[in-house]
Amino acid sequence: LALVFARPRGTKDELIDPVTAKGTRKVNIVVAKKVCDLSKFEVRKPEPKQDSTSNQGGLVALVACCTLRSTQNGTVNTEPPEIPVLSEPSVADGPKNLNSFATKKAASELRGRLDDLLGPRSWVFDFEIIPSKATDQVVVTAFERYGGVWNCLVRFLRARKFNVGAAEKMLRNTINFRRRLNVNHIIKGVGNCEVWRRIRPHFTAAPVSFTAGGNVVIYFKMANFLQLWKLGFSEEHLRTFYLSWMERMLALQIRGRAMLSKGSESEMPTCIEVYDLKGIGMRHIKCITGLRLMSRILRIGQDHYPENLHTAVMLNVPAVAHKLMWMVQHTLDAGTLTKLKFAKDCGHELLAEVLQSNPEEAWRLFQLAESSGYSRCLTF
Repeated sequence: LALVFARPRGTKDELIDPVTAKGTRKVNIVVAKKVCDLSKFEVRKPEPKQDSTSNQGGLVALVACCTLRSTQNGTVNTEPPEIPVLSEPSVADGPKNLNSFATKKAASELRGRLDDLLGPRSWVFDFEIIPSKATDQVVVTAFERYGGVWNCLVRFLRARKFNVGAAEKMLRNTINFRRRLNVNHIIKGVGNCEVWRRIRPHFTAAPVSFTAGGNVVIYFKMANFLQLWKLGFSEEHLRTFYLSWMERMLALQIRGRAMLSKGSESEMPTCIEVYDLKGIGMRHIKCITGLRLMSRILRIGQDHYPENLHTAVMLNVPAVAHKLMWMVQHTLDAGTLTKLKFAKDCGHELLAEVLQSNPEEAWRLFQLAESSGYSRCLTF
């Protein structure tokens, strides 16, 4: 078995003759049986067939498209990877207790690095903004959109594994991005309102409820969602729409926090996203053009709305994709895996676990949103 299926460590194609210790493609079987040390060999994993690799790459893009997961350097690769690797900075890599000294110390250091934008602080652990001392109103408004200074700092820190320098770079990039596209006022812009009105009926998603913990529950009908790119909307308009969507989701998260009688000193509850994959087929998985476009649009969420996701629940995973979904799960890191849940069916048990509520009621809200063209949902 070692001679047939194994490859010696440190080599690519050749076996090592245990007697001569020289690379050769011909091994004396009799001698090998006597003196071959099996510890020198490792099991060679079977290489996937070409079609499987292609489909897996498409499915990886689909999962990334859904959940806005990032690579280790915080960017999303829109190219279908030969070997799929999806990962994101995990909360496990930083302090778990938001009120811990380590968290406050990192947030204080990041806040201090932003004195040029937010103005000086009264003391080292002061995270509030004094409007009269702030030097950049765009930044002040941006922090308000993210639920306050504390919530914003912690989310960006978590997204970069509490690396203060990396979090500062990411946050400044986001501020420049919001300034360039006037994101603070994107919902009220006349032209943007028209874009929203045109695309919203085709954006098959809706926030349907809040959990007891204040998390916004958002339902996506993926078979229709992935066809959005075929309707002729420009990438610029899709980007404008998605920014408007994300700003509205931030506002809902602030509402969810208020439901818990908490204010800006507390972190906002993140979103629970439910993806209904019923109707998904190989035409969706293999549609690399559409997946690339949607990934470029949705990448905005990863780059500028970090740590927005609590859990992504994928329901009605089709048989054609279930094995590939299992393969994709094995490429993810522990932090991402804790946020991804899969079910072959409607996932009543899974929904009950994640939402901590009656799954039948959840499905009633999902179907109500779908039947109404996604207009019967939370006001946002």
